Amino acid sequence: MSPSPPLAEVLGEFAARFTLADAIDRTWLRERAQLHLLDAVGLALVGWLAEDGLGDALLGLVGGGGGATIIGRTPPASAPVAALANATLATAWSYDDIDPVAVMHCEAFAGAATLAVAECLGRGGEELAEAFVVAVEVALRLASAVPGSRGLYDAGFHSTSVFGCLGAAAGAAKLLRLGPDGPADALALAVSFASGTSAGWTFGSGRNKTLQPGWAAHGGVIAAQLAAAGVGCSHETIDGPRGLLAAHIGDEGWAAEPVLDGLGARWLLDDLQVKRFPCGSAVQPAAACAHRLHTVDGVRGEDVTGGVITVPRHLGSVLGDLGEALYRPASGVAAMGSFPLVVAALLRDGRYTLKHRTDAAIRSEGLLALADKIAVRAATGDGDQTSVEIETGRGRFVTTAAPESCGREGVVAKFEQNAGLVLAEELVPAIRDTVLDLGAVPDVRRLTGLLQKASAGRSP
Repeated sequence: MSPSPPLAEVLGEFAARFTLADAIDRTWLRERAQLHLLDAVGLALVGWLAEDGLGDALLGLVGGGGGATIIGRTPPASAPVAALANATLATAWSYDDIDPVAVMHCEAFAGAATLAVAECLGRGGEELAEAFVVAVEVALRLASAVPGSRGLYDAGFHSTSVFGCLGAAAGAAKLLRLGPDGPADALALAVSFASGTSAGWTFGSGRNKTLQPGWAAHGGVIAAQLAAAGVGCSHETIDGPRGLLAAHIGDEGWAAEPVLDGLGARWLLDDLQVKRFPCGSAVQPAAACAHRLHTVDGVRGEDVTGGVITVPRHLGSVLGDLGEALYRPASGVAAMGSFPLVVAALLRDGRYTLKHRTDAAIRSEGLLALADKIAVRAATGDGDQTSVEIETGRGRFVTTAAPESCGREGVVAKFEQNAGLVLAEELVPAIRDTVLDLGAVPDVRRLTGLLQKASAGRSP
């Protein structure tokens, strides 16, 4: 049953009223927004290095000019197109963030949509940070209406794309400083742009998964711009009897309470984890296990005689979908879900970086031979942890590990490593310091001016 007033109006009012100045957690919220934006910027920069031509394909969409930067390239584009390009680039390597509860990635759509609109309007860094918080919070709260622990995945939908579109609309609407009904209209209109399925992610490069956060950012910006132009619609498109939630969840039912509980006081942004390794979310725990085996237990690739990666039972369908790509992905880009290749690289080298995701790297005979010694299976019980068991000449080693989110230092180091692959040396600290002090930036064009100077022609 639809709540009264509709969710579009409640969330729209939150978007309009929220300010960092009034928030009890203002320092923490600003810091989190800055770190996620920094991560997204670095990932968009290295998105150009994907060897499947993704960046060139995105540039083909640019036309007619505009006032928004496509990170790492000129000329500028319209805000919706820049949002599409930057969010897509930021997910090119599946190296972004993850909310393990909602099974969503947020920093790409939220960062790309709000940065594009803030730049076109000449907004300051504080407003950009506020809009980013709003975009993430609205998206995650709407996702919390879905029962179960896997979001919309089992129903065939991509939560990041579906709810990300509405989050992007809320963030863009905040920056547009719309009137009383404007944010609600933007959210209600965004339903018309919300889309994306979980099918086909493991085929080839899985680029539909990459494009969907971009499309969410694009649709959210357009919805907010339409609302700013006075276009409106029913505010029941989200939670009405034939609205988005009913259409996507069906007989499973949904609940408004988690969406509204603690709105503006308890922050779901706190659940977001920044990935440590450049691979899919499902592979992060296995990567953490392999890293621990190498650094703590001293396991080395040359010592491995066999092994087993055991993943939670619900990931059995993911293993089936991967098929041959589990051990023999078609490209480095397509290796985001290759559990044994990721584990083998970490046991061999003690690290896993974008250099392990090149086409040449994933075809290394030595790496493939090591990966072939490691089986992958889904657990038969209901446990939710991944374990890695490795046999060596000096014994058997087993570890279980949860995904390890980057802390502040980790996010900064990750940005510096990624940006250093494509930027002139002096630009890396300049961009880093600007993002990490957004509150003091009077106009975000100070940041985007730096991002236009990037040279993204190197390889990992």
